[in-house]
Amino acid sequence: MKNKRIIALDLLKLLAIFFVVWGHFMQHILQIPVEENRVFLWITSFHMPLFMALAGLFAGNSFTRPWKHYLINRSRQLLLPWLSWSIIILLLIILFEGKQSIRGIGELFFNSLWFLKSLFVCGLLGLLGFKMKGNRILWVILSFLISQVILIWNVYTMYPCFLFGVICANKMRDIKAKAKSISIVTGILFFIFSLWAANSSEFWVRGLGIKQMLLSGELSLTQSTHFLLTLVIKRYGQILLGCLGTLFLLSLFIILFDRSSNHNISRIALLGQYTLGVYVIQTLIVETVLPYVWLVSDKYCMLFNVVIAPILSIAIIGICFYINILVSSWGYLPVILFGDKKKN
Repeated sequence: MKNKRIIALDLLKLLAIFFVVWGHFMQHILQIPVEENRVFLWITSFHMPLFMALAGLFAGNSFTRPWKHYLINRSRQLLLPWLSWSIIILLLIILFEGKQSIRGIGELFFNSLWFLKSLFVCGLLGLLGFKMKGNRILWVILSFLISQVILIWNVYTMYPCFLFGVICANKMRDIKAKAKSISIVTGILFFIFSLWAANSSEFWVRGLGIKQMLLSGELSLTQSTHFLLTLVIKRYGQILLGCLGTLFLLSLFIILFDRSSNHNISRIALLGQYTLGVYVIQTLIVETVLPYVWLVSDKYCMLFNVVIAPILSIAIIGICFYINILVSSWGYLPVILFGDKKKN
């Protein structure tokens, strides 16, 4: 009964990871500041919120399990791949650049594969919000407030998207029943808002972070207050934009694929089940190795953005899928690299 819905969601996960890889090609290979790349800004307005919302959409059942079981499983699924691939990335950087400082190694492990660590923290906050006994609303609000003071791994913007995904899962029947109306309204709002944001560099929060700006001693109390208010408005604007994009694409994919019985579509949807593997492998290829050997001049910006990068992204996803399948029968390697369960 749920296969049709899963096909739609797997296809949406596949689209989400495609946008991630596409964005990383533009960020790491194209020699142009990201704040000047309108295609990149448009994609980043929704692709990671979509990815996190999909994680929240699938998270509901895991909150019914015991704390210990949840922590062990999520550590295996998220933290073990982070550690394994961070070590591999470090070895490659040493190969290209030579010996690294202790500080540099620490920064690499702290910053690498940030989404996996953010998802782990968001899961813990979700566990707090949805598993604790008592008033569910109060626990969810508390988990949200805690997330807003966690200033690492984008938890403060990712957890609201995670919660939005949980809400979508709980309201899936209503979303399916009103999918056409939802897709039209959210689609119009999303494209207007996202295209405006992509052409408004002042919308994006970049440069100095909250801690650096407030602790620099360069701002007066009034300036600090203004800075925080501006940042909060921008951050919640970005969260709203990400949730709009998520709801639009979710309802659209339900319309297009919820009742699909096409065998070819089902085969393509299978790729959506390997998004973690694609994420970690593309981090190695696109973000780590390729920038050492290939960079693209800004004079080819438009060609690279709309033709070369999307084609290469599809190719990378195919390569990552093949690697996942190839490694899947190699003993404990799938567990170490991709957090899979050990097959008996």
